[in-house]
Amino acid sequence: MKTIHIYLVNSRPSCDDKLQFDYYLHSLRKGNRNIQTRTGKQSYLDDNNLELVKEYYGFSTSKAKTALEILTDDELESIRKRLFKGGV
Repeated sequence: MKTIHIYLVNSRPSCDDKLQFDYYLHSLRKGNRNIQTRTGKQSYLDDNNLELVKEYYGFSTSKAKTALEILTDDELESIRKRLFKGGV
């Protein structure tokens, strides 16, 4: 149901942001308004990166998932290099 609304709004990219917001506000139920999709960030959400962020920042799993949505590839690579312990 939610993807239909996202498709309708994305098919009109020239619409104003306020117009898109109002459309989502009035057409979706209150529990379904989280319309963010993770299409661009899905590569960050594998278990290896999740464990890296949890170890580096000391986050819980839910906070690490939120952090993975924000972190860029360069930042993840920097974390990976800092936590590298060597070996074969």
